[in-house]
Amino acid sequence: MIQGNGTEFSNRAYEAWKETLDKTLEAFSVTSEANRDLSDRTVDVTAAIAQQGVQYLSEVQGAIRQASEEARELLIRQWTLAQEFPKDPMGSPQKAVALSWEGGEKITRLGDVQLEALNRFSGNVQNLLGKASRETRETVTNHTEKVLALYDLKN
Repeated sequence: MIQGNGTEFSNRAYEAWKETLDKTLEAFSVTSEANRDLSDRTVDVTAAIAQQGVQYLSEVQGAIRQASEEARELLIRQWTLAQEFPKDPMGSPQKAVALSWEGGEKITRLGDVQLEALNRFSGNVQNLLGKASRETRETVTNHTEKVLALYDLKN
């Protein structure tokens, strides 16, 4: 009788241990799946942010290149105007002021282009991070629900 109870106890202990081990392995599997999903999302978001950064830099580079060409053009026009000063001492200063005003407008326009590009970049990155945050929250919630259900702890 004692031997029979000992065997039965041993069998129950083994089954409980096996069930715990199976649940633990399944929990590790679920956790691994969630971690893989989160890693993939992190890589995707990082790549998308890098792509947005490249686009932003490309826009700013284009604007700076255009501003540089316009500045060179203004410099040539100012040089030409300086050469004409002896011929038109009254009109040359007015033209010089107009060229300075035009240069100021071009600098302001460059600043506006940079600001617009930065706003687009910031908005796009914010949207990417918001989406990643929602997806991460979903992944973590699903993972938690699976683990709780596995151990019969879910309400």
